Amino acid sequence: MQVQGAQRRREPRIQVSGNVRLLVDSADGLVTTHGQLVDLSEGGFAVHLPRPMDTHHAGRVNLVVDGKALWLPMVTRWARADSGGWTVGCEFDRPTPDKVQALRAMLQRR
Repeated sequence: MQVQGAQRRREPRIQVSGNVRLLVDSADGLVTTHGQLVDLSEGGFAVHLPRPMDTHHAGRVNLVVDGKALWLPMVTRWARADSGGWTVGCEFDRPTPDKVQALRAMLQRR
């Protein structure tokens, strides 16, 4: 498992709380897990998970913020152990224009 620090962010992140469901295609097969959203931007998000997560794996995330849900393609970029689990940074992976517009609307409501 690779563990790396967060890289310089391109978009400002907004601290939010919400639930996420991750479906990640790992070397061991499909991993499904739930976590708590830490922050969110147009480019990606950080999530607190109860389990370790490898980096550089593609998947999908179901973000639920303020009762609004949105599925987006993503790639895990960095991970670090912290109290009670792991914090994982993810980048959105070529979302469609409709998904980008829905994400912007979600962020503007914050």
